Amino acid sequence: MSPELASEVDKQVRQLLNEQSARAQKIIEEHLDSLEKMVERLLVEEIMSKEEFSKIAAEIEKKS
Repeated sequence: MSPELASEVDKQVRQLLNEQSARAQKIIEEHLDSLEKMVERLLVEEIMSKEEFSKIAAEIEKKS
């Protein structure tokens, strides 16, 4: 692979990583309240049933 091609590949990979990192951050921010509910529950009980997880996940789906 030529140095020019390697540089272009690196540039494209960096761009994709930056875009997806920003996308992930946005998703986390949009659903922070639901994530905090999960964290609070897990800090108290250390476990979460499938039903509890599904209920919180359903809240996230409604917001999406």
